[in-house]
Amino acid sequence: MKKYFSFFQKPVVNSFLPICIKVQEFQCLVVGGGKVAIARIEKLLLMKATVTIISPTIIAKGKKFLNHPSVVFKKRKFRYNDLNYYNLIFTCTNSIQVNSQIELRSKKLGLLINRADQGEGNFVLPAFFKKDPIMVSVMTHKMLPSLSKEIKNWLELLITNQIIKKSKLLIKFKEKLKQAPIPMLHYEKYLQQWSKWILNSKITPKMYAHKIQTGIRNIKQKR
Repeated sequence: MKKYFSFFQKPVVNSFLPICIKVQEFQCLVVGGGKVAIARIEKLLLMKATVTIISPTIIAKGKKFLNHPSVVFKKRKFRYNDLNYYNLIFTCTNSIQVNSQIELRSKKLGLLINRADQGEGNFVLPAFFKKDPIMVSVMTHKMLPSLSKEIKNWLELLITNQIIKKSKLLIKFKEKLKQAPIPMLHYEKYLQQWSKWILNSKITPKMYAHKIQTGIRNIKQKR
């Protein structure tokens, strides 16, 4: 009984650091043509990546990507020298042995490798949603992808159209503020003040636009 409870008392450690990368600057390889592989491809294409798929077969849902301008499909088995031409690897085969070999060789070459099974790649894909200009990602322990998805769905409901409009206005304000020749110290001060004001107020977008123009004008006059 003590051994049973000691198992649940062991700390659960998530040792992955959340980071964001520009996948457009990587050579992306997806090994496999099943359901999980297609989900990876969909996410990569959403972020404007160029993707090579290597697999003897591909499921019906994935065939729509074969004519995509950013997708190259190589209908064959994976070869280990394929790794010489890519630096962002997603191994999604239904063979643990193949996934393990791809992971091992990728790590030896210093590549980023993601495994679709329960193996140990060196990066993971969090659950995420994108509502430009906002993107939110959620990562739990690697054994709990369904929990990540559930939390992601809940958070997505909180990002309303009003929040999206406010975030777009903040971007416009920041761009206009950069055009005003003010010292960096004052730039950060004004940006923080207006960010809090815009996010916490309930006025309409038209009023925001007027206030931003007035605010920029006042900032220039105070120089």
